[in-house]
Amino acid sequence: MPLKKLMLPTLLILSALFAVLGPGGQSVSASTLDSWVWRNPLPQSNNLRGSVYGKGQFISVGEFGAILSSPDGSSWAVRSSGISTQLSAVAFGSNGFAAVGGGGKIVTSADGITWTPATSNTTNDLTAITFANALYVAVGANGTVVTSPDGAAWTVKTHTPNSTDYLTGVTYGINGGFVAVGSQAIWTSSDAGSWIKQARTENLDAVTYGSGLYIATGGSGAILASSSGTFWSSQTSNTSNELFAVTYGTNGFVAAGYGGTILRSTFGTSWALDTSGTTNNLRGIAYGNGTYTAAGDFGVIFTSTTGVSWNARSSSVYSGSGTWLNGVAYGNSTYVAVGAQGAVLTSSNGAVWTNATPAGSSEHKAVAYLNGGFVVLDKGTVWTSANGVSFTSHTVTGLNSSHTLVGATYGNGIYLAITDIGSVATSSDGTTWSISANNPTERLNAVTFGAGKFVAVGLWGHILTSSDGTT
Repeated sequence: MPLKKLMLPTLLILSALFAVLGPGGQSVSASTLDSWVWRNPLPQSNNLRGSVYGKGQFISVGEFGAILSSPDGSSWAVRSSGISTQLSAVAFGSNGFAAVGGGGKIVTSADGITWTPATSNTTNDLTAITFANALYVAVGANGTVVTSPDGAAWTVKTHTPNSTDYLTGVTYGINGGFVAVGSQAIWTSSDAGSWIKQARTENLDAVTYGSGLYIATGGSGAILASSSGTFWSSQTSNTSNELFAVTYGTNGFVAAGYGGTILRSTFGTSWALDTSGTTNNLRGIAYGNGTYTAAGDFGVIFTSTTGVSWNARSSSVYSGSGTWLNGVAYGNSTYVAVGAQGAVLTSSNGAVWTNATPAGSSEHKAVAYLNGGFVVLDKGTVWTSANGVSFTSHTVTGLNSSHTLVGATYGNGIYLAITDIGSVATSSDGTTWSISANNPTERLNAVTFGAGKFVAVGLWGHILTSSDGTT
């Protein structure tokens, strides 16, 4: 039988928040929640797109205007860019740092700490930047090339690649001048004004120069090498993963890419795969002060002095390919957070978090502390634990395989869980579960218990109530 349903307007406006309950059930005034401290991952979680070294520090930039700085690649500080647009790349030159990004955005900094916007005179996305021959050169969508002698005043070059070209990387080498790469093409220029196009079959993402050699990397593990910028030869990468970034340092070339791929080559012609320690995409890499620094999705940062052994420098306690967390609960003096790939994190104070043994490998949708224990839900399984560390799995009899468990509560001696497609599962002991009601027209998101009633809420302002979890 369907649960009783109440209808509310689609849009609810809350006029005031008077109080909430703290971990021990004590009343906490709203004013005490005005100040929040970022805890995980540190230093932040935005995807990072580009890195550079200059003036004694590493700079990494990324989505939502993210900028980080570090003197050693190990300790990082978040800096304010003043914008919320994605920053795709950063370079260091005679007047300091310049970062470029979406919609033609450019921000500059003399010290890597304080950043100021500059006018690029284009609204096209800028994807890469370099500095050479007393000139900052940025490239991007629609064949855009903009240059600046000081990072402040920028000029759009008119004799540039075609408007249909998409440029993704740029560098400079003494053998062949400026080299830009992109979708199935390579462009060369002596002055960043007039460019010569070479058609390619590869989609290229990045290019660097070192030890007399240009190296370009891209899709399907593509690596190209050239001593002149004109004639290019394909190299064996031993990977089919896309390579988003490449740099040169004392120990040779290092390329980084999809799924945490790291490749290393002393001379740019023979490449070896190394283990980065992450399955997150690595999209930016830089070398300076004897250290390679790679940065990527979910804010991960890794460093290496050799290009072979890598150390995690961001403090995300869970660094799988999907690091998102979906729920958190408190009980038994322990916080428990759950998320993708069976992730379970625990903390005694909410500040320092530790990986617990994953509860399965499916994405966990919710966690609750109920009747003296933790209950974690994924697509079709209920997991229980007394301490938040060791979990036991339980199946739900009668659960439709297309339904996902999304919320749980406890009341009237009954454990109750809901699914996204309106099913309700109950258990008397948290161990043996079965479907007690089906409401297939409902799309449920959350459930709680109070004043003798279970209350579930979902889409379209729907609210379901029940005293026994069945009717």
